[in-house]
Amino acid sequence: MDIQLLYVTFPSHEAAKTLGRTALESGLAACVNIHQIDSLYVWEARMEENAEFVAIFKTLESHEPELRACIEKGHPYEVPCILSWPVRVNPSYADWVGSCLVKR
Repeated sequence: MDIQLLYVTFPSHEAAKTLGRTALESGLAACVNIHQIDSLYVWEARMEENAEFVAIFKTLESHEPELRACIEKGHPYEVPCILSWPVRVNPSYADWVGSCLVKR
């Protein structure tokens, strides 16, 4: 089973939790981890420094396009950061992820 992680930044803990819950309730993600981070970035030609929250969504590779669309639709940022990559996991964890997701 191919597991995919999506790394997504948010302006608030509540925004991350809201989209995390939506992904879980929709059967698009099996787990979402939320962490507070400090972000440095350039926006509109100025350096910015802000506290943000990163959510790591765990899903199947086959669910990634629909999960990405769900995140883009509900995200509060004009230009959301949505990064994804495949990962190798232990077989029992892969089975658990697959058991949590809606068959598509």
